[in-house]
Amino acid sequence: MVDVRTATATDRQGIEQTLLLSFATDPAFRYLWPRSTDYLTMGSGFMMLGGAALTYNTAFIVGDYEGVSLWLPPGVHGDEDAFSQFIVTYLEGEKLAAIATNHEELDRHKPDTPYWYLSLIGTDPAYQNRGVGSALMKRGLAAVDAQNDLAYLVSTNPKNIRFYQRYGFEVICHVKTGDIPELYPMVRQPQG
Repeated sequence: MVDVRTATATDRQGIEQTLLLSFATDPAFRYLWPRSTDYLTMGSGFMMLGGAALTYNTAFIVGDYEGVSLWLPPGVHGDEDAFSQFIVTYLEGEKLAAIATNHEELDRHKPDTPYWYLSLIGTDPAYQNRGVGSALMKRGLAAVDAQNDLAYLVSTNPKNIRFYQRYGFEVICHVKTGDIPELYPMVRQPQG
């Protein structure tokens, strides 16, 4: 059995490191930071996307950071302005313009009703295929289902779509802008 616990502020660094490991081959993130030296500076960027989950007790950890997930309750958002500024630090020109267009397109596909947002979920590659991701998904969805709410995520890697589908998420569209890898907004209807 895989034990999942609620993260606290003291877990921030461990969460960042696990996410860095788990997204190291992710097409979208590596598009942004193709050089490994640049990518490895990205840890704090992950927390800008979902660190608010620590405040709302909706960040979860398996074991000694074998896997982590950051769920944002309805109405709670990542620090998108700070993340945008973070991206500007590393990108310029055509790539930066493509990211802005891509972000606008993703915004058009967000649900109109309140929803839980699975900002990030990742498993240390050394622990993949051991039920870590499934345990994290079940823990987060328990909170979603307790409130009979909608859940939303954006898959940045087509290899993960089947995993999300096992838990009731459906692809609502494909977002492709310029040479940015395709993104897959997904929604899970209330299950109550």
